[in-house]
Amino acid sequence: MSFGATKLLAASGGKDYEIDQSVLLDSGDNAYLSKTPSSAGNLRTWTLSFWIKRSKLGSLQCMYGAANGGSGATDYGIIYFDSNDALGFYYNSSTIALTNRKFRDTSAWYHIYIKADTTQSTASDRWAIYINGVQETSFSESVTPSQNQEMAWNNNIATNVGGIPTSSSYYFDGYMAEFHNIDGTAKAVTDFGKTDAVTGAWTPKKYGGGSYGTNGFYLKFVSGAIGTDSSGEGNNWTANNLANGDILLDTPTNNYPTVNYAEPWNTTVSDLRQGNLNIKAATYSSGNFGSHFITFILPTSGKWYVEWLSGIQAGIGNVAQLGISKQGPDGLVIPNQSQNPASFSGSTAMTMEISGDQAEIYDGGSAIDTDTGLTATSYVCAIAIDIDNDKFWGGYDNGSSITWMNSGDPANGSNGAAHTFDSDSGIYATTTVNSLNSNRSYIILNFGQNGTFSNYKTAGGNTDGNGEGNFFYSPPSGFKALNQKNLPTPTIKKSTEFFDTVLYTGNGSDRDITSYSFQPDFLWLKSRESTYWHRLIDSVRGSTRSLHSDNDQVELVDDYGTVGSFLSNGFSLRAGTGSNANQNGTNASGDDMVAWAWKVGGTAPSKTYAVKVVSDSGNKYRFDDYGTSAVTLNLQEGGTY
Repeated sequence: MSFGATKLLAASGGKDYEIDQSVLLDSGDNAYLSKTPSSAGNLRTWTLSFWIKRSKLGSLQCMYGAANGGSGATDYGIIYFDSNDALGFYYNSSTIALTNRKFRDTSAWYHIYIKADTTQSTASDRWAIYINGVQETSFSESVTPSQNQEMAWNNNIATNVGGIPTSSSYYFDGYMAEFHNIDGTAKAVTDFGKTDAVTGAWTPKKYGGGSYGTNGFYLKFVSGAIGTDSSGEGNNWTANNLANGDILLDTPTNNYPTVNYAEPWNTTVSDLRQGNLNIKAATYSSGNFGSHFITFILPTSGKWYVEWLSGIQAGIGNVAQLGISKQGPDGLVIPNQSQNPASFSGSTAMTMEISGDQAEIYDGGSAIDTDTGLTATSYVCAIAIDIDNDKFWGGYDNGSSITWMNSGDPANGSNGAAHTFDSDSGIYATTTVNSLNSNRSYIILNFGQNGTFSNYKTAGGNTDGNGEGNFFYSPPSGFKALNQKNLPTPTIKKSTEFFDTVLYTGNGSDRDITSYSFQPDFLWLKSRESTYWHRLIDSVRGSTRSLHSDNDQVELVDDYGTVGSFLSNGFSLRAGTGSNANQNGTNASGDDMVAWAWKVGGTAPSKTYAVKVVSDSGNKYRFDDYGTSAVTLNLQEGGTY
């Protein structure tokens, strides 16, 4: 599961500036916003700033495009993700920039800032891309526009947010918030965001930098006014294939969970739609289940409330299930989906067997309660999770409230199914298809951000006790929406003080890598362009020893030069001698490398020594540090060594 960034952002509490909503653009619905300006603005100088949270990966998706014809036509420009999930900036027949970096985290919000100013005499000043406040400098392709070159954006041609004009494909799939276009001015990235002093995270900032220019605009994506320009310029947009229910509470300042698209799920059995909140049973595949974890791991404390709409999309439906499972041998392991997750001993779940007109509560692989006679084609369902008391409840809509199964009452803590939570407990969702490939169910999740269940229902407008979320029914007293603001404050508030990643290019010589804010206790080194082994090095075994995660070889000593020592802000690399001189996998000349580093205890750990008796004369022992150094001591009672 990918949840680290979400918990990190919660640490600093209140923000100077809050974003209240986002728009969900579903590529399957061909959802986008469009406008053709009546006159041209500034085609040489402009600034873009917007936030996105991706839903689908591995396909070309356009976030902002302008065109008077197809690819290769005069005035054709797009800001896009390519099929390898790199960020691209393209104009006419030139890729101005295509990042080496891949954007594959579907749990996190990204801030994308792009400026262009082709009037600059210095070529490197004519464009820039920043992601989360940091300038991108590594590109697989890049071209510098000529001085005073005019581009497509801000021209009086068809322009789309979330798609390419004149194209019936390549729609963006995900969430979008705070879209600014400044026509005629190259603004600084710090006009739109800032680094949080506590967490080190990049956070939104209210823009107050002046005029937006002729074709400039600011889209807040407000329900009832999705395409309304809030810049004061009056440059309103047309919302296409969008409804008010596509405005959600998931934002860069209050992140919510979705289904984890990045996990290796079975795309034959299930399909993810509508921002990874809608799981549709797809095609029968040898009895396999379409199982998914959500992007938030459960906190280790608290009470949490989740709603889900269970319904029929074909035939008489089939099993839909929402539950809690460990991730391991006695729980659900993605992508192993050949068994009903409710049957696992480490699972507790509620199932809607719509084909059988019944609901069940499972605990540890056995049904503990069954309600029959549920003949409707869809039900608003809910689960309540009490981690502090190891309890789970499931219920369904009785027309005016949730009927909690097993005579349960979450508010009073009674009759909940027992579930032992740990630090690896997560919420999963499962759908199935029958062997005739005809009966198909769906699940639409609402953790509080999706009050209309993707436009299937009228939102109830109910919040938790902290005023968070938009639920169909009121959560039980004490139970909260699972979102960023409600998460417990993490012990580690600034992740880069305990974990960081450094990229470097090998030079085949002695050198220091000193870009960390801590002394590493554990290193993981890997070449980014070759098949050299992964190398794992820690301060307990010593810097000259390494393990390999991708083979079963025993611990190696002086592994191709490897690490010389741990430093207060990094580590040293040694040139090596003889057969080790090339430093394959750690510092080979010209090789692009990555070094992941962790701070474990904050203090230097003590070393472990093997002790061998070298004399039977009484008190003489040899202390052998894994064979690399040795000392013989004459031990005396009460002595210090």
